[in-house]
Amino acid sequence: MEKQQVKIPRPEHINIPKIFFSDATGGYLEYCIGCNRPLLREETDYLIEKAFKSYQGLESYSTIFEYAMCLSCVNSMHRTLSEESRTNISAYFQQHGRFTDRRFVQDQHHADINRRLDRCVLTAEKATEIPEFQIYGHCRGKNLIVEGYPFMISGKATDILIELISDKTLDELQNFTDQLVGGPPEFADILNLGPRLIF
Repeated sequence: MEKQQVKIPRPEHINIPKIFFSDATGGYLEYCIGCNRPLLREETDYLIEKAFKSYQGLESYSTIFEYAMCLSCVNSMHRTLSEESRTNISAYFQQHGRFTDRRFVQDQHHADINRRLDRCVLTAEKATEIPEFQIYGHCRGKNLIVEGYPFMISGKATDILIELISDKTLDELQNFTDQLVGGPPEFADILNLGPRLIF
C-alpha cells in the first residue's frame, strides 16, 4: 500500500499592499538591508518595517524610515539580544498582544489589512491619534503572509518595550540604527529608537 503524501498547508497570503512599498521608488523593497540579498524570489522570506510620523487630525503621514530584512539577518540580529531582553519582550507580547482580536483575512481586500494596521497591537491606540508608529509585515517574494502579521506598534508601546531591554541590547540596536538608518533632524527622537523587527 502506497504511503499518502501529507501536504503541509502554506500560510495564507495576498499581494503586498502598497503601504509596504518603498516610498523612495514606489515599488517593492527589493533587497535585504543587512546582506543585500535579492528578496523577490518566490521562496525568500523577509520582514518589512516602516516608521511613520502622523499629523494628528489630518489623517496624513510622513515615512521616517523603511527597510526590508531577510529572515537570516533578522535571526542574526535577534541573537544579539540578551536572554533577559528576549524573555522580557516575549512575556510582554504574550500578556498584551491583541493578535487574536483581529480578523485575519484571506483575500485581497486592502481595507481589511488597513484595519489591522489602524490600531496598535499592544495598546489599541489608533494611528490617527498618535504622533508616531511603526508597521511590520512578513513577506515571501511579492506576497504578504497574513498569519501573525501585519501589525502596528505605537510610539508609546515602543517606549514600554525599550524599558524592558538591557543596556547592552540598546547599544546593539543603536549601532544598527547608526549604520543603516538616516533621516531629517526633526525626526531624531523616533530615529533614535531604531528598527524594531527583532520584536
